Amino acid sequence: MSAIITVNPYETEEGWLNTELLWDEIEQFGVIVGARGVGKTYGWMDFSLDRGFDTIRDKYDFETLEEFEKLPEEMKLDFQFYYLRRTGTQAEAAAEDLMLEDFYIDFVNSLNEEILEKYDYYIEYTGSKKGPRKIYLVFREKEEKKKRIRKSILLGRIAALSMAEKIRGPGIPEIKIIIVDEFQAKKNWDYLPNEPAELEDIYESIGRIRCGTGDIKVVLLGNSGTILNPYFDYYDYDEFTELKTIKKGGEAIFYHLPNKAKRSEKSKNLFKGSAYGKYSLDNDYADNQMFNVLRLKDAIPPRKCLYNVVIGDLPMGIWKTGDQKILISRITDDDKPTFVDRMPINNEHQDIQPYVILADKVAHKTLHFDSPELRLKSEKHLRRYVYHRKSSNTWEKF
Repeated sequence: MSAIITVNPYETEEGWLNTELLWDEIEQFGVIVGARGVGKTYGWMDFSLDRGFDTIRDKYDFETLEEFEKLPEEMKLDFQFYYLRRTGTQAEAAAEDLMLEDFYIDFVNSLNEEILEKYDYYIEYTGSKKGPRKIYLVFREKEEKKKRIRKSILLGRIAALSMAEKIRGPGIPEIKIIIVDEFQAKKNWDYLPNEPAELEDIYESIGRIRCGTGDIKVVLLGNSGTILNPYFDYYDYDEFTELKTIKKGGEAIFYHLPNKAKRSEKSKNLFKGSAYGKYSLDNDYADNQMFNVLRLKDAIPPRKCLYNVVIGDLPMGIWKTGDQKILISRITDDDKPTFVDRMPINNEHQDIQPYVILADKVAHKTLHFDSPELRLKSEKHLRRYVYHRKSSNTWEKF
């Protein structure tokens, strides 16, 4: 179901992502696709830590140096984030620049001057890079001595979707937001097998009985890479130009935001009108609209129908053109066999191999279509073969 919205409420007056409104709307999963430079990662990290530092101010007394030194050696925010990338290598690289000083400097500057005169502060990661890691804000005495006083505050954690088996236990009640960054891979074959299900597994491992209560939510962040990805397939999403689309009765919400990227005019002029500019500045899917659309009547002859397939409930012809392109058209050939991936009717033949072959061409963007509508219908049917066959297990949807 798509919500008809004439203005964009998800943009602040300064042009950044309106995380407060999005947070209020999201019930469990929020999939947010926006141009580069509109504050997706920055906005959600800042949102999480702002709320987190509010919780620790309510819990502990930071007013004076004397009270500060009475605090426990290790403390934790009661509103924490869990930051995820696809692989361990990506998570390790992201950790280098994830914790900007912007996120915690207001808290630091709110401390008594005597505290800052006596203590240095810095970000520290603990745990193996091959597994989930904790992220701390650490205060340590400046004076060189054998045992320096040290206070640490647990801010959140970082891991990878590929580490789902390592994220186990009774749950982590302080984690209120799971941030999945760059959920759309640049290459279609870089996704993990059953990746959306792996994310749901992580969500439930962390949230446990809090899942679905609003006490923990997941935001997936990405740019408009390609409409062909396992998340869109998993949640049956194909309203690619709608501002807001509700799935699963509101448990998953997709946002395709028109917020404009923050760029200098010279930078905008460089990218404007290019394929990269449409992706980076305009948040357009490069493979939506007229991508690989080729009218059969305009294709180079000779044109030969190889076989027919049923996509959804429509019979379609698979054609080979004179320049060796493979094209799907509503024009069929009664003299050619018709294949189906369901129970056959009359003279149909049940065989998924033609669908697997076509899906491979979809994944590599070498399949052509007689119309934009036919492309959307075909890709929606074929994407199940692109992703589901990576694993022998079928996906279970929440």
